[in-house]
Amino acid sequence: MHDDKEIPKFDSYEEMAAFWDTHSLADYWDQTESVDFDFAPEARRQYLIGVDREVLARVQRLARTRGVSDNRSIKYGR
Repeated sequence: MHDDKEIPKFDSYEEMAAFWDTHSLADYWDQTESVDFDFAPEARRQYLIGVDREVLARVQRLARTRGVSDNRSIKYGR
């Protein structure tokens, strides 16, 4: 544990993401606290859109290289 280090205050989500990309939450676990929140999956909306064949082909290739379905790649951006 890094008791001498504190989780810094961040000015942006990008700054926070850059920090956590290079640090382990395990090193700061003692500084975290439990929170309660509501999760409403029914709040999601689905839209049907047309996608150009070339764009779809690129998405499918990218999804294959990442080992996920094209639907998951579009849905979650992974």
